[in-house]
Amino acid sequence: MRALRILALIWLTSWLLPIESASAEPHYSGTLHAGYALTRGNGLGMSGRAGVARAIDPHWSVGAEAAYSVLPALNDEGYIDVVVPRFDGAGGTFLVARSASGLVELRDSNSLARPYIVGTAGYCELTIRTRFNSSRVAEDVARERHAEFSLGAGVSGPGHVMPGFQLRWSHLSGMDRSDIASDALSFEFGLHFE
Repeated sequence: MRALRILALIWLTSWLLPIESASAEPHYSGTLHAGYALTRGNGLGMSGRAGVARAIDPHWSVGAEAAYSVLPALNDEGYIDVVVPRFDGAGGTFLVARSASGLVELRDSNSLARPYIVGTAGYCELTIRTRFNSSRVAEDVARERHAEFSLGAGVSGPGHVMPGFQLRWSHLSGMDRSDIASDALSFEFGLHFE
């Protein structure tokens, strides 16, 4: 609940900050990205994120972002449903991470490639699912909540709808499990709307 209050405060603050001139209209932008997430020792997963930001000057924007990732745990067989069970053991574990964050973005709007740096801080809920190779044993589901922050860099083309690419490092603080990596590196392609 604290994270939602922090996000609301960041969003309200972005509306109260002055824009570049008194007569200028507020400038909003949005992003949609999808790609792959790589975790140390855990393997390759999928990630996606959507964000909305408001420009507070020609290069700086603040806003909010939501992200969704599916990542394998140490046993990466979690994506496979075994049709014919052969023993009563764990079939695999995978993670679903949902996060909501405030974001700050620094963008060079004058160049053709439009490079940018983005940082986020917020809240992440992990759903840890363990599937078993037996039809007699139900799936085990656990949930954990953690603070999350990320840093990223990317480029996007010029225009109102711009294709782009970004590289993002995310960290979950307070992870005390040995079977789940607290860091993920994502390679994402997407669109930037202005």
